[in-house]
Amino acid sequence: MAQNDKNKEELIPEIKLLQERVAELEMLIGKLRKTEEALYASKMQFQELFNNMGNGVAIYEARDGGSDFILININRSGEQISKIQREQAVGRSVLEVFPGVKKLGLFDVFCQVWKTGQPQRYPVSFYQDERMAQWVENYVYKIPSGEIVAVYDDVTERKRFEDALQESEERFMALFDNINMGVSIIDTNYKIIKVNKYHARLFKKDPRDFENKECFRAYEKRQSVCAHCPGAIVMKGLPAPEVETRGIRDDGSFVYVLIRSVPIHDKNGAYSGFIELVEDITERKKTDEFLKESKDYLDSIINTIGDPVFVKDSQHRLVLVNDAECALIGRSREEIIGKTDYEFFPKEQVDVFWAKDEELLKTGKENISEEVITDAFGAKKVIVTKKALYVDKKMNKFIVGIIRDITERKIAEERVRDYAVRLSYLTKYANDFIILLDENFCFLEVNERVSDFYGYTQEELIGMHAPQLRAQQVREDFSRQVKPAQIEGKALYETVHQRKDGQTFPVEISLRAIDIEGKRFYQAIIRDITERKKVEEENAKYTRELEIFYKASIGREERIIELKKELEVLKKKSGEVN
Repeated sequence: MAQNDKNKEELIPEIKLLQERVAELEMLIGKLRKTEEALYASKMQFQELFNNMGNGVAIYEARDGGSDFILININRSGEQISKIQREQAVGRSVLEVFPGVKKLGLFDVFCQVWKTGQPQRYPVSFYQDERMAQWVENYVYKIPSGEIVAVYDDVTERKRFEDALQESEERFMALFDNINMGVSIIDTNYKIIKVNKYHARLFKKDPRDFENKECFRAYEKRQSVCAHCPGAIVMKGLPAPEVETRGIRDDGSFVYVLIRSVPIHDKNGAYSGFIELVEDITERKKTDEFLKESKDYLDSIINTIGDPVFVKDSQHRLVLVNDAECALIGRSREEIIGKTDYEFFPKEQVDVFWAKDEELLKTGKENISEEVITDAFGAKKVIVTKKALYVDKKMNKFIVGIIRDITERKIAEERVRDYAVRLSYLTKYANDFIILLDENFCFLEVNERVSDFYGYTQEELIGMHAPQLRAQQVREDFSRQVKPAQIEGKALYETVHQRKDGQTFPVEISLRAIDIEGKRFYQAIIRDITERKKVEEENAKYTRELEIFYKASIGREERIIELKKELEVLKKKSGEVN
């Protein structure tokens, strides 16, 4: 008995130690329960965010070494966008849920992201299966636990709007730049917003040279608004007059024009400027002056005119020619006078000349026509022939004509059309920053948003090398990122750009190669993705929280099991002592 009492006394410290251990374990269990509750709350918050995101979000688990992906979760927006119920989709292969995913090219992106762990943005593409047809944009990334997450949007309406806008802009630019009349858009301060190519050619300048210049200075070299300005008149609500005036080029030469103006109103009906329509009447003015001079004066100056000049009677016989006309025909003046064009030019060409002459004789209306003529050397030339009717005091009718060789101009117009093709690419997706580059990635054209946003003038941007827009730390990546466009014709990548004031911001660049008549150009569509980056950072944050919760949940359950086992052992020991 004494021996048993002694043994109990020896066990008392151990029992107390066990009791303290049990108390510590119970306290730890309590803390773990609180942690579990906090993690559960965090999970519910994440689930609430997941279910209420505007983007569609689908989570996939890789199977068979990444050869297939099983849908394990999809949010409400994803159900709506994909037109499918979560219960019907979860647990099924992505190839079953979205049969068109391989044709879309997104399945390959899943495989790449799963293998490399590098997120990828898949550009707007058209998806179609038996259930739906829509334009979608996808961003795919891999979370630490190995699942693939696809964040996507239905951008069908946006795509339709962009296509409609692009078509509208292309129609407008085609009309604006190809109309055979000068067009200027001018604001209420008489500053030029835009001119078309025809107008710029009248002044032998580039259209961009007129932008933001005061019209009275740019066109007539005046210091104040022209007294005859039809734009000023129509902005007062008065009828628009037609005004003949002359423009002064930078080299001092004149261009005679007929001006009409149309007012522009803003959405509230107030005047916001006017459109000035300009018709080149330089040739007509020259002809008018020519017809006013006497025959003696004509004889003294006619041979100083570099263009061929002729006068025919009502029988189509040549009665007066200048030296240039003789050179064109390849005969002397004596051999030409009294003869018709049929004796010098191919019949099919003269038939056209003859019909125009007859029209002039009948109507008396001046005509200007573009024709083809074969000169004395057998070379075909493109000419513009301007003809006017002169009636003398005896009522004899004469056709007075002047020929302008425009063969070289036609070649130049082909170059202009080439330029128009390049310019039409700049008007796509006009809400973005659009740049046309040459084969060395130097800027040829930029849209207005580029200069407005980056802080550079158009003059500073043209000729700039593309890496100069990048932040210093990412410039060395340029060659690598554009390499796919040089080889495959297109590239999509992200980088960091820098404004003129030094501020940097993330961008996504879609770069596409354009080959026009053997020349390589590149079109860059740049999008500011600052806000998108913020969203991606938020998504990544919640993804990390989910991963922590997931790992903590597994670790907590294992620890509770171990503690329970230790508690059972201690209880048994405590029971044996008692």
